[in-house]
Amino acid sequence: MSRRRPAAAFVLAILLTMNPPPESAVGAWSASADAVSALHVDGNQLVDSSGLTVQVRGVNRSGTEYACIQGWGIFSGPNDAASIQAMKAWRVNAVRVPLNEDCWLGINGVPTAYSGPAYQQAIKDYVSLLNQNGLYAILDLHWSAPGTSAANWYAPMPDLDHSPDLWSGVAAAFKGNDAVIFELFNEPWPDSQQDSTAAWTCWRDGGSCPGVSFAAAGMQTLVNAVRAAGATNVLVLDGVSYGNSLSQWLTYKPNDLMLRRDRRCGGCAGPCACDRDRHELRLCVHDDDHELARRATGRLRRLDLERLGFRLLVDRAHQRLCRDADRLRSDVQTASG
Repeated sequence: MSRRRPAAAFVLAILLTMNPPPESAVGAWSASADAVSALHVDGNQLVDSSGLTVQVRGVNRSGTEYACIQGWGIFSGPNDAASIQAMKAWRVNAVRVPLNEDCWLGINGVPTAYSGPAYQQAIKDYVSLLNQNGLYAILDLHWSAPGTSAANWYAPMPDLDHSPDLWSGVAAAFKGNDAVIFELFNEPWPDSQQDSTAAWTCWRDGGSCPGVSFAAAGMQTLVNAVRAAGATNVLVLDGVSYGNSLSQWLTYKPNDLMLRRDRRCGGCAGPCACDRDRHELRLCVHDDDHELARRATGRLRRLDLERLGFRLLVDRAHQRLCRDADRLRSDVQTASG
């Protein structure tokens, strides 16, 4: 864990729990709970399955990002139930578990005892133990490196060579467990730590970036990797300048199709969101509202709907019709002239 973590922890709080309600209105989770509730984002709030607001108060459990690449273990220090109970005594409700790209993927010469399936299972077991003891888990990509370079320190950005593969694998491993949060990259610092347009463009889009000596994977690529695996987990995206800046976060925020289903859909009240279980995007239109359908369908095209494996579900006067994206576009174009 870097010495800049407190600032990045502040970023985490901003992204997930902006404008929190008074303490009396916060979700009734307690450190003595025996289980944790699934999380999702509702507006600018992080809420549990009962709709109660959750404030993340956690610790970083360092070790799993460096022990494996250094060739002497997976954890640094205890990782048993007793150590978790000790953390709970500090009244935390979440534990951040840093990941090493090479160790998860089993590449670049990491000993097999500490990488690939062995490393993955150790992380899964630890997350399960955290959840069983009433704690949320935050998995973050902490150490990474391109090509055949060893992932043995903090890179300025995720790499296009391996980071999307890591998140595809992590998402596949933990999809269905929404008590796990995915922090896609620890403290990005492209463009030599500057809070610049170039840094934010790199942050979202990746590619060739100032201050980065390799092809970077942007946050949009990592979001797509997670969602293509079918995972609905809450995502955390640190800002630039080691996570200290959010100045252009809203301007450059990636598109995320995995939106919470809008309860208004049953009444055909307007464009709706994503059915996460069925991997379908639901669009509500009245029979005569062709312009609404046209605009919404155009937006889906820009978000690369088909590549992410989604199909559209259209409600017309409360009669549900399933169409794939190409057929719907054809119908809308014909209807609207």
